[in-house]
Amino acid sequence: MRDRRTVLVGFAVVTLGACTAMDLGTGSDGPRQVWSGELPAADASGRIVTLTLEPDGRAVLATRFAGKPDDLPPLEGVWLRDGPLLQVRFPTEGSAYTSDRLIWAVNGDLLEPREWDRERWGAAGLPLVRQR
Repeated sequence: MRDRRTVLVGFAVVTLGACTAMDLGTGSDGPRQVWSGELPAADASGRIVTLTLEPDGRAVLATRFAGKPDDLPPLEGVWLRDGPLLQVRFPTEGSAYTSDRLIWAVNGDLLEPREWDRERWGAAGLPLVRQR
């Protein structure tokens, strides 16, 4: 019986710790958050990037190039909020890129890039604005 209590207490601590560290942002703005921005592109007149954060921790990053017929396949990953920082991770399996993480500072309705792969996302990163 003692071993079972230890396991249950350990599970409760891990579960509560995960809930504390992961703020899914389901406040007055509703459970789903959509952020977007228009950014420069190397071979198009621009690109529109949309980041969708689902309340279950899933993230989808979609990119559409202006004047191009096809969008890039969306990147799917996970997100978490730690205080003023938002972190999104995407799988790198099969990718030429080594960094799978984007970190923004949340500043009201703005996501200000803090950490990103400059080769992949450019010198300015992905500054995004909340869509309401």
